Order: sequence, then C-alpha cells, then structure tokens
Amino acid sequence: MRRMTNFSRVQDQASKCIAKLEEFSGVDKSMIENIMQYAKQLIREEHGEIDSFIFMSQMAKQFEIYSSTLLISMYESIKRPKASGLSVEDFCKCLCVFLSDRTDIKAEFVFRVYDSNKDGVLSRYEVQQLLKTCIVNKDNNEQDMHDDVEEGVHELSEIVSKMLNVDNQGLIHMEQFRKMAKANSMYIELLGRCLPSEKSLQRFIARLSGKTPYEIRDEFKDETLETLDGLRKGSVVAKKETTLYPINLDMP
Repeated sequence: MRRMTNFSRVQDQASKCIAKLEEFSGVDKSMIENIMQYAKQLIREEHGEIDSFIFMSQMAKQFEIYSSTLLISMYESIKRPKASGLSVEDFCKCLCVFLSDRTDIKAEFVFRVYDSNKDGVLSRYEVQQLLKTCIVNKDNNEQDMHDDVEEGVHELSEIVSKMLNVDNQGLIHMEQFRKMAKANSMYIELLGRCLPSEKSLQRFIARLSGKTPYEIRDEFKDETLETLDGLRKGSVVAKKETTLYPINLDMP
C-alpha cells in the first residue's frame, strides 16, 4: 500500500511538472512527456541529476551548440543555486525553451546565459567577452591574432552597443533586450549562439514525435553510457567551436 502511495505521488508530481512546462512554453503535452523521458535517461545514478559533462555533450550532439564558453554559462544559468547538477525538470524547461514559439522566453533564456555574473544586466565587459567567441581569425601568429581579435571585438562592441541602445552606464537590461528580440529575432543570438540550429531542432523533434514515453526510454537508454564511454576514450563531443562573425581580420 505504501509503495502504491509513493508511486501515485511521483505520478502526481510529474503531471504537475508537465502542466507547468506546457503553460510556460506552449509546447504540446505529449512532446513534453517524451522530453521528460529523454531527460531521465541522462541522469547519473550516483548523483540523481544531470551533470555538466552530460549536459554539454548532449547540447553538442543533439542541438549543434558547441561553444564551451556559452555551454558552461548555459549550464550555470539553468542549474539551481547550491544544486550539484541539473534536475530533470530544469533540463526539460531548457528544452521547452528550444521548442517554444514564444520569442519572449527565448530572449529571456539567452539573456540569462549572456549575463555571466547574474546581476540582471549586460555590461560592456560581458559583451566584449562574448564577442571574442564570435570572431574568426585566420592568423597563425599568436600575438597578431590576439591584437586583431581585440581590435575586432572593440569594433563589434561599438556596433552592438548602438544596435541595442546601451544606456549611459554602458549596460543592457533584460527588458530592453527582450524588446529588441521581439522587433528583430536576429538579435536574440547577437552575442553568440546558445539556441539550436533549425536543422538540429527539427531532427530532435522528429526523433521524439509520434512515440510513446516507453519508446523514448528505449531509444535513449544508453545515451549516458555512450557519453561516459566517449569521455574514457578521450573523444569529447563538445569541443568544436562555432562563430557568428566569420570576419577575416587580416585586413590589408
């Protein structure tokens, strides 16, 4: 009788979580159920949570998000304070943002990722650090590369500041960023890509669509083991860096 009561409690908690995520994102209930089943396959049994390596590997593998700088910031922005890893609910909320059609929640998610010190604003320093991950430089000379990147970052930061109407203190506020994103969706990832490519997103949706949670469980049951095996063999998935601004800074 006690076991049945515990099972009922777990089911009730899961139903409430699904309803909350559906209201938050507008994603279909059946899709959220499958997302949750996928997330459960990523839990490290010894922790009961999804750790940073599993998270980063899945972001790269499933969604083609490769920047280690942004992946670390994504993980920290999703993880609850004092938690050692991600809960299933928090990971599912992240994926619901990916699948949602609501620009405002995408913009808020991206802003929180960009806001590395979590003070609610983007400073000029944060903007410049983010832009460093967005520039391609083809110079093999380390010093020249550093100088060119710094020059490119300075130029881009001036352009971005004008586009985002930075205030007199050189700060960008979330509401300001949200309004700009609604006006032009291209602004959402102006400082680095932390949302899935359209191709990878559609591939992921196709993998989860039209299946029962049990089928999803079987399809992804070895996901964590494969990731950990890749770590042991030294083949880390999330190594490739991508850039937004393919600028050749070796200008004549």
